[in-house]
Amino acid sequence: MRLFAAAALGLPRGLPEALARSARAELGAAARPVNPDAMHLTLVFLGEVPPWRAEAAGRCLETLSGSGPFTAVPEGAGFFPSAEK
Repeated sequence: MRLFAAAALGLPRGLPEALARSARAELGAAARPVNPDAMHLTLVFLGEVPPWRAEAAGRCLETLSGSGPFTAVPEGAGFFPSAEK
């Protein structure tokens, strides 16, 4: 199972569409933006993990759920699976 931890984004009206336009302009046909309701900020991508490890990670992340706002410093942007695929 592919596993990642993400934070939901409460984006202002119109911003998801603007992001989609920007992605298409930058990445061309490779860009397939997600539904605005499904947009999120990936905090960490763990890749393929066995089910028992996914369950353990879920329990750990539940302790962070609802802990309030936090500050994040972006180090890059991208998309999945990759520009090559």
